[in-house]
Amino acid sequence: MKIKKYYIDLFEKYLRNDITVMELSELKAFILNNETIDEWMKDELMNSSTEISMEEQEKMWRGIKEGVIHHSAKKKNVVTLQKRMIEYTKWAAILILPLLSVLFTYYYLNGNQRNMPVKVYAQRGEKAIVSLPDGTKVWLNSESTVSYDNTFNHRNRKVSLVGEAYFEVRPDKTRPFIVETKALDVQALGTKFNVRAFDESNEVTVVLLSGKVKVYNEYNSAILMPNEAIRFNTISHSSVKSKVYAQDFTTWKDGVIRFNNEDFESIARTLSRIYNVNIVIETPSLKKQKFTGIVGSSGLNNILNILSMTSTMEYRMKDSTTIALYEK
Repeated sequence: MKIKKYYIDLFEKYLRNDITVMELSELKAFILNNETIDEWMKDELMNSSTEISMEEQEKMWRGIKEGVIHHSAKKKNVVTLQKRMIEYTKWAAILILPLLSVLFTYYYLNGNQRNMPVKVYAQRGEKAIVSLPDGTKVWLNSESTVSYDNTFNHRNRKVSLVGEAYFEVRPDKTRPFIVETKALDVQALGTKFNVRAFDESNEVTVVLLSGKVKVYNEYNSAILMPNEAIRFNTISHSSVKSKVYAQDFTTWKDGVIRFNNEDFESIARTLSRIYNVNIVIETPSLKKQKFTGIVGSSGLNNILNILSMTSTMEYRMKDSTTIALYEK
């Protein structure tokens, strides 16, 4: 693993154009002395066309290897290599083969996958703050994942979300920022908004704090202005747009838990995620009872006490990680 990290660092220095001659030689030697990479590059050349004979393809590959390996040591080899390849006019593009070799090495060292997504996961009972390559900041709630591939901040600014996240998007008029969820997408240029899209829920909620976003899927679309929310039902495919106080929907990132007319089944799931426990409801009629209020962030026992004082709910510890809720 340390060896891989070393050559990844060399590759990144190569891209920044601050690699030394000695480091470049070392990187090239690694590329062309690695059997896996060597075979891959050779196959790419051999498969490029059937118009060049196998003998000439082999000769060309040997010339490329020789020229690349000795590039730093003997400048004349570069001239020889260029003349040799220019003889094959159609294949002048192979002059970029050394760079392709380096690029392949990078992906090879990182798991041999060219489009490996970057995933950031906030575990059960934890939260996370992520700075994306474009400068956008993302706050992840417990048991939530944001992911993007290596086209992000190059061809597009697109991320996928499972769970809940608050976004502060860096403005870029040429490339809208898009959040993909299981049921709908959110498009923004530069704004602040919250998206809640947990897998176990049949509802996706988007709340806008500032700026403007477009929320859309194959069924409908809507434009949100500040202090507006939209709730989309993934079963009926219906949506409801409403006026809200947007700040209420982002208190979770500061550790404050707020429930707005939520049933105890949803409340149990939320508390289970935040505190990394298993909360079960033993009385079925309790599941659909509603609760509205702020329960703070003073610990699970205090929150359960608040809920029990303001509803018909009682609780007991079944073991160190399981809590049972039941009706009084």
